[in-house]
Amino acid sequence: MDDLRRVLAENISELRKSNNLTQAEFAERLNYSDKAVSKWERGDSLPDVIVLKTIADMYGVGLDDMLRENGVRHVVSPDEVLRDEQLTQKILITALWVTMVWIVAAVVFLYSQYSRGTMFWMAFVWAVPVSFLVALVFARRWGAADFKRISCILSSGFVWSALISFYFQFMSYNIWMIFFIGVPVQIALILSSKIHDSSRSLRSKSGK
Repeated sequence: MDDLRRVLAENISELRKSNNLTQAEFAERLNYSDKAVSKWERGDSLPDVIVLKTIADMYGVGLDDMLRENGVRHVVSPDEVLRDEQLTQKILITALWVTMVWIVAAVVFLYSQYSRGTMFWMAFVWAVPVSFLVALVFARRWGAADFKRISCILSSGFVWSALISFYFQFMSYNIWMIFFIGVPVQIALILSSKIHDSSRSLRSKSGK
């Protein structure tokens, strides 16, 4: 009996913590008091069968999982599932817009070939920095998690691909020194990301 109390207490606590709920918030969902939840998690008392079934249904586990050692460790919280679905949707929308950039590049290329008799292959070269820019805009719009690091990667890709595109566009002018512009810009992007990470770490420590 004592083992059952301990296992059930650990599983209830695991479900609550995996969903980032306080005991009061967890109790509110069940129309119980936080003191009752505290007793369940300490093993001082057991919830009745109806409450136990409600908890199991709420988080998509079986009663046997609730009564088994580490039985709910594999459970993914509903909030986490929702976040993953939202992230997937955002990635797909961003990918769609990036694809549109390449479709436009293809249209420009074909138009130049059939209307002017020359192939403007630079359309595909310029599509690379534009793609990075589109991805950066969507990442900023949606407030992507760890945005500063993602911003640093996308901004770096945009800067260097834009410089390469500019170089190829005006290759006849021998402007290879244009790449020197990218060095200080890249350093600035990295330092900005490091400063952001340091500030976030300090805020996290001060909040504890």
